[in-house]
Amino acid sequence: MLLFFVCILIVTLLNRTLSQYFAAQYLHERIQSGMVKVLQLCSDLAAAEDAFKRCADDARSQSWMESLPNAYLYCEAPSSDKHLSPLCQQVHAAETKWGPIHANPVLDFEFSLLTLNEVQWSAVRNMSKQRVLLVEQSVVQKATDELWGIRNRVMQYVFPVIALMLLAVSWLMASVLLKPVNHIRLTLEKLSSKNLNEPLEVSADYKEFEAFTSVFEELRGRLHNSFLQSHRFSSDASHELRTPLTILRGHVELGIAELPSGSLGQIRLRLMGEEIERLIDITEKLLLLSRADSDSLKLDMQRINISDVVSQMAEDAKFLQPNLKITTKIEPQIFWQCDKNLIYQLIQNLYVNAVNYNLPNGWIDFKLKQLNGTLELSISNPTHEVVQDLTGRAFERFYRGDSAHTRHIDGHGLGLSLCIEIIHLHHGRITLTADENQIVTVAVTAPLKPPEAWFG
Repeated sequence: MLLFFVCILIVTLLNRTLSQYFAAQYLHERIQSGMVKVLQLCSDLAAAEDAFKRCADDARSQSWMESLPNAYLYCEAPSSDKHLSPLCQQVHAAETKWGPIHANPVLDFEFSLLTLNEVQWSAVRNMSKQRVLLVEQSVVQKATDELWGIRNRVMQYVFPVIALMLLAVSWLMASVLLKPVNHIRLTLEKLSSKNLNEPLEVSADYKEFEAFTSVFEELRGRLHNSFLQSHRFSSDASHELRTPLTILRGHVELGIAELPSGSLGQIRLRLMGEEIERLIDITEKLLLLSRADSDSLKLDMQRINISDVVSQMAEDAKFLQPNLKITTKIEPQIFWQCDKNLIYQLIQNLYVNAVNYNLPNGWIDFKLKQLNGTLELSISNPTHEVVQDLTGRAFERFYRGDSAHTRHIDGHGLGLSLCIEIIHLHHGRITLTADENQIVTVAVTAPLKPPEAWFG
């Protein structure tokens, strides 16, 4: 909007300058034409002042602009036997460059600007008879100023109307032209990795937008193929890795059982077994994420008492983590229609994160309540130091914060990524916040009944 008014101001100032210049030029040219007519028709009557004036008025009256000057100075040829006034003598004696009439060149007549006794004159001369007609330039300028003053008074009333009309027309044109763009924008905002296989329902109202929409349609197709290839790779790789990893785990467990207890070989095999279990866990989570990305993860919906699940996990934590203070504020008898296994994995991942990133003698606080048919679960814990990009990147895959601080912490950066996919499947949301006291809180909100159950 500001740019629009700046443009109007610039155009107005430019129009004013150009109009003033061309209006003055046009008025000067019309006055020159009037002076030519006076010389043509009235020069022989110059001896009789009244007759000359009447003739001049008649000659100029055909055009209002040509009749603006009301006082002329007429000079006869220097060779005539008539007495010339001192001013006329100066006119003939002055070294002046004469030129053709600007507006409408007339044969045998020419025009010039003279300065005599510090007064500027507009002069028209009949070349063959050497007769000159002059009018003071100040008279012409006064007429120009009066004409421009009228124009300014008119513009005081006209300009606001023009500005409003321009604003209305510009707004209307912008609305009409941007309508298909907004339609395309709204359609593209609905695109995600879950619906790239659906064609864009975009209609090009103008031919200029047809190429634009076709480019986006081609881009959607390429993105869909790329996502399919990525999902297939993750799924296939996870499937192919599960079997050899399971076989390796079996051989490692067999080797541990055959070796003497506490021997160096048994210790090495146990370390290998831990890394194999880590790879199996990563593989399972990658497979689960791949299914979530491709929207092929099927939910086994059950009605569970989520209050009991969270309470049991808190009780287990008191025995498994005796160095941590476990506090709870759990509202009883909250029933949630969800996939029990996935939700248990979600809460387990949040709990493990709270343990891994806790202080040596810290605490974990579980809170659970329901409000207007919505479940609200939060798990809070203190931590050593909150990295600057934690809240913005915590749910990225394989993100583990500052590696200098987390390299000693077990995990592989997929837990929160899996949590966000699980809660999205249940039509909820998950957030992570950190305050100035280095306390991290992960909050989960979700409807106790998914939309399918509401309308089922």
